[in-house]
Amino acid sequence: MQSKIQKIKQRISSAAKASGRDPNSIKLVGISKTKPNRAIQEAYKLGIQDFGENYMQEAVSKVSALRKEMPGAKWHFIGPLQSNKAKDLAQYFDYFHALDRESLAKKIQSHLEKFNRKLRAFIQVNIDAEESKSGISPSRAEELLKELSTFDQIRVVGLMCIPSREQSSPSEPFCKLAALQRRLNTSAVYPHELTELSMGMTKDFEAAIQEGATMVRIGTAIFGERL
Repeated sequence: MQSKIQKIKQRISSAAKASGRDPNSIKLVGISKTKPNRAIQEAYKLGIQDFGENYMQEAVSKVSALRKEMPGAKWHFIGPLQSNKAKDLAQYFDYFHALDRESLAKKIQSHLEKFNRKLRAFIQVNIDAEESKSGISPSRAEELLKELSTFDQIRVVGLMCIPSREQSSPSEPFCKLAALQRRLNTSAVYPHELTELSMGMTKDFEAAIQEGATMVRIGTAIFGERL
């Protein structure tokens, strides 16, 4: 695993430098869903600090078991969330990459207050208007961001997307998301600047970095094929 992580970090660095960016401005999130605890611990010892999960029951078990052994780790919930899992999200996670409705934010906020915790969130945007994908349409982003401006336990830090596989150009959806981020920041409907873009996975993260990604979500290239 050490050589895999080194290779990914080198590719992130090269992509950043080619775009005139500081490699340290890009966070590597290891997507550890379906992977055993021992593999996550190994990645942590090799310098990975951020881990992404999207199956809540599995994730809660992992975070509970690994918190003491991995005190510096940050946990990211990547996938869509059912409302009845809001309590688990609030209790165990540091980041949520798939916020897409005010009603869910209300439930998360309520639980965060009980646990006296804060959560950093990304609005998931269905950038290619795929019926099978979660997330809001780009045209709804400003309205949702305005609705979320009153939640003090949830800090929206940026936008997230999962592009369609049917792309003529791998950069196009990332370019669209970055443009939407700039537009939302200009609109000033949210009290904080959106500084983060969660975009890019094993097959396309270099294109995402070229368009401004600040978090890339890498699973296969670190942990191997999904179990």
